[in-house]
Amino acid sequence: MKTAELQVAVRDTTKKTTNRKLRKEGFVPANVYGPGIKNAYCAFDDREFRKAYKGHSSASLILTLKSADQNLEGRKVILKSIERDPATWETVHVDFYQIDMNRALTVSVPLEFQGTPVGVKIGGGITQIIRRSVMIKALPGDLPESIVVDISGVELNHSLHVSDLKISDKIQVMDEAEYTLMSVVEPEKEEVKAVEAVVAPDGTGDVATAATGEPAAAAAGAKPAAKSDKK
Repeated sequence: MKTAELQVAVRDTTKKTTNRKLRKEGFVPANVYGPGIKNAYCAFDDREFRKAYKGHSSASLILTLKSADQNLEGRKVILKSIERDPATWETVHVDFYQIDMNRALTVSVPLEFQGTPVGVKIGGGITQIIRRSVMIKALPGDLPESIVVDISGVELNHSLHVSDLKISDKIQVMDEAEYTLMSVVEPEKEEVKAVEAVVAPDGTGDVATAATGEPAAAAAGAKPAAKSDKK
């Protein structure tokens, strides 16, 4: 699991206007909580926060807080939740969860599918992704950024399940073993309407569509041929 540092400062929680002022200055208010500890309140530069998480999922990065305040200095946290402005997508508020490096965590980790299934290359099938992440449990130091899934051997009309994942024995997958991760399915075929020949009452043998009963020539917009007067 990757690690990074984030500079934080103590946040004043006695004034209601503090958070609004922080956001105007480019800082984000945050809470730090965890089992057996007293909640702490801090703020950080949103630009530094985005830089730390660039290319990482929220559960795959351990942050070490750096601060002049000894109550915050050195705390190891992961991102638990983030609130963004729906219009500007700016970070509004963050919750950090303080971790114990000797206590297992349960987190959601993304799946990274690699390869082209043989059922697509040879069988002409289509890859159908069912799940893009799984829940796992492991010590913080053993948590992967993602789990690589090789799908190159999957044949047409076959699937991969949670039980097929190849992972370290230090990691426990919490999802059910029979959950489907991906499948290779046959492409949908276009439905073709059947057309059958129907002998008209006058014996001309005109062709009518099975669906409407109209002469095919009329359905296509063509005029039927005129009868000959010759005997």
